[in-house]
Amino acid sequence: MSKFSLSLMVALLSAWMLLGTDTVPVFGQEGDAPAASAKKSVKKKSTKKKKSTKKKAAKPADEDEKADAEDKADVKKKAAADEPAEEKAEEKAEEKAEEKAEEEKEAAVEESLVQEAEQEVEEGPSDEEKQEAEEVLSDDKDNEDAPAEETPAPTRRVRRSKLNDPGSEAGEERTVTVNRIKYTFRWCPAGTFLMGSPDDEPGHVPAEKQHEVKISKGFWMLETEVTQEMYQSVMEKNPSYFAPEGFGAKAIRVDGKPMDTKKFPVDRVRFADAEAFCEAFSEIAGGKFTLPTEAQWEYACRAGTTGAYYTGEAVGRKDANYNLPGKEGNLDRTAAVGEFNPNPWGLRDMMGNVSEWCSDWFDETYYENSPASDPKGPESGSSHVIRGGNWNSVPYYCRSATRNYQTTTYTFGHNLDGFRIVLVPGDDQVPEEVAETEKEE
Repeated sequence: MSKFSLSLMVALLSAWMLLGTDTVPVFGQEGDAPAASAKKSVKKKSTKKKKSTKKKAAKPADEDEKADAEDKADVKKKAAADEPAEEKAEEKAEEKAEEKAEEEKEAAVEESLVQEAEQEVEEGPSDEEKQEAEEVLSDDKDNEDAPAEETPAPTRRVRRSKLNDPGSEAGEERTVTVNRIKYTFRWCPAGTFLMGSPDDEPGHVPAEKQHEVKISKGFWMLETEVTQEMYQSVMEKNPSYFAPEGFGAKAIRVDGKPMDTKKFPVDRVRFADAEAFCEAFSEIAGGKFTLPTEAQWEYACRAGTTGAYYTGEAVGRKDANYNLPGKEGNLDRTAAVGEFNPNPWGLRDMMGNVSEWCSDWFDETYYENSPASDPKGPESGSSHVIRGGNWNSVPYYCRSATRNYQTTTYTFGHNLDGFRIVLVPGDDQVPEEVAETEKEE
């Protein structure tokens, strides 16, 4: 071994001892290559000692450079990872600050609007504002009144009562149901009769001057007087005196209990009330229902008879509800319709029970100048005709020709007065193309 080699080995051992490593370097064959490797290893150990004391083994130079690059990349990644977190925190703080500022701004605006509104309420609208509002309302009203050009009016389907068809013979019965209540009508055909009474008839008065009258159109007449349940179902009230809640409730009590008066004729009805019923009933039933004219009423009452009564020259207790003072059999009240004998055309209670309104104005001299065909009474007056007598009438007031009247000025109806209705086929004014024939029986 040369002196140079020995010196080199001593230097390396000294360096190894100084570094304090437990790893003993491995040397190959003698020559320059192992010596060069040793130098590099020593240099590497010295370099790594400065960076970290945890590294114990020597590495080649290229691996050291790679490790340095990886360390630098780790530092950059960590910095990059920490940087967004800090930025997000800052952005979140900025957003919260902006939201708070926006809320404060909205609160300030709202408070300002409230103050302005309160001030406007206190001060009220100005004259200019009032004028503008009036102009807007006027424009709206003009638009509402303007007819719709593009939208066609819907076709109105009207219920057409089967009573709009005429009957085939006198007294023919036809029933319709309205508001779940059955109404039975009788056919009164066209014809001619003597209206009024002869001079020698008991009870005759000059206002009953006998004369011939023609009824040119047949009509349907309600078989009975309008009952309390009929009136209630259409008008939603019952004005009757003889009803459980009426002023005459005591008169209809039996064994301390009130009678069922649904089938009793409605009473205490004014002329205007009877007309209102006809109008409302017509709308529901689908026909033109009216009060009978005085001529129609007497024609139907007589039903082809010529005597004082349709029963002949006298009337009995089974024929009508009337009053004979001091005699037995007086009810002193109304009675259920249909309990007494009918006339030849099937009509009931044409005598007694309640007096019945007619559409005519009353004039005691009207018969002297009345038309020979379909008379309708005077054009004006202060009272309307009532016919048939009532529960408080003596028999001769129940005659077919008896004329009576009632003024239209009193406030409340009388417990003696009621009515019945008629319909003349062809006068219903319901267009055939939009009519629906009633199917109810």
